[in-house]
Amino acid sequence: MSDIVIKPIDNEIDKMKFIKFPWEIYKGDDNWVPPIIYDVRKNLDTIKNPFYKHAKIKLFFALDGKTIVGRIAAIINDNHNNKYNDKVGFFGYFECINSKEVSYALFDAAGYWLKENGMDTIRGPINLSINDEVGLLVEGYDKSPVLLMMYNPPYYEKLIEGYGFLKAKDLYAYIFGVDQIKINPKSIS
Repeated sequence: MSDIVIKPIDNEIDKMKFIKFPWEIYKGDDNWVPPIIYDVRKNLDTIKNPFYKHAKIKLFFALDGKTIVGRIAAIINDNHNNKYNDKVGFFGYFECINSKEVSYALFDAAGYWLKENGMDTIRGPINLSINDEVGLLVEGYDKSPVLLMMYNPPYYEKLIEGYGFLKAKDLYAYIFGVDQIKINPKSIS
């Protein structure tokens, strides 16, 4: 692998490449459910999405030559920091080939941008806020993804922990059949 270059996203053409990059990572993965491009564009629209009235985001690519090999977003949510009286920045929209070099360069880029903007801690993965996709899948790769839960390749855990991130919280998704649901007959009449 040649030298990895981190490129900030600063135009709509690159933003669309950022949005479509996961198709490269999950090519051939039968359990991956692609996001709706329109929804991702809407979430990343800093003019129309009301989230950005109290937040900032910076998107980055990792390039190997002209080939995109990773992406990441650095996110500052002022509502979170005001509520918890801290200076936490977040990383999200993380997608990357299985490469320490690439993932570390992406984490460095997000971390530097967050630090330049006054943050002293970084958490993730979180795609904008706790109201969106959050966390890292660490087991259950043989199951279909769960709505609003992250889906990622198994190697992400090693890349993220290898960089030095520590688990802050366990998130669970439960699967049960509709025949296991007990419905009160009075509630449907």
